[in-house]
Amino acid sequence: MVAADETDLAAEGGPAGLRGQGRVFYLVSAPPFICERLLRERPGESPEALLQAVSGRFFAAEPLFMQALHFLLPGERPLEELAADVLERLSL
Repeated sequence: MVAADETDLAAEGGPAGLRGQGRVFYLVSAPPFICERLLRERPGESPEALLQAVSGRFFAAEPLFMQALHFLLPGERPLEELAADVLERLSL
């Protein structure tokens, strides 16, 4: 299993290139959820600026990942549920 961001996606030949390498799981979380997590790690950052930066990156990258995915995983779910979902989908 490999994690990739939008830079990695471009390096692999775009959505089709990544998709052709195996099953692609898109772990997606809404920008406010991502900001909440990041603010716990970076308490001094401006919440508004961070939300703007995360939102910009999210909305720019999401269409690419939607083209590459085989499976969509909501990132707000508990880790145990996500792991069970991945294992189930890998056995298909």
